[in-house]
Amino acid sequence: MPDLSVGGLRIHYDLAGGGPRTCLVVHGAGGSAAVWSRQLEGLADAARVLALDLPGHGRSGGDGCARIDDYAAAVGGFLEARNSARSCSAGIRWAALWPRPWPSPIPSRWMA
Repeated sequence: MPDLSVGGLRIHYDLAGGGPRTCLVVHGAGGSAAVWSRQLEGLADAARVLALDLPGHGRSGGDGCARIDDYAAAVGGFLEARNSARSCSAGIRWAALWPRPWPSPIPSRWMA
């Protein structure tokens, strides 16, 4: 699947489906986009589903971030680089709280 450069860092993501709606799914600490493989398959008929590997995880480059805010900035940069419009988002563990705790690095069109 594709990679995208975000702030000079290679971010890997898996993509399934299509159409005007986008659903972003984010893994928890130590995970990867692979944890969402069944959701990508199951939601592909309803939306474009993006599952990214956070920095230092899975097939993305760099090291893991020291702060959750840094991961949020990477997710925000990813969304901006993809020019994605929000339909839904989901996460595991701390990523399940996204985007509410981090309004500044997340594009406003993704805020609930």
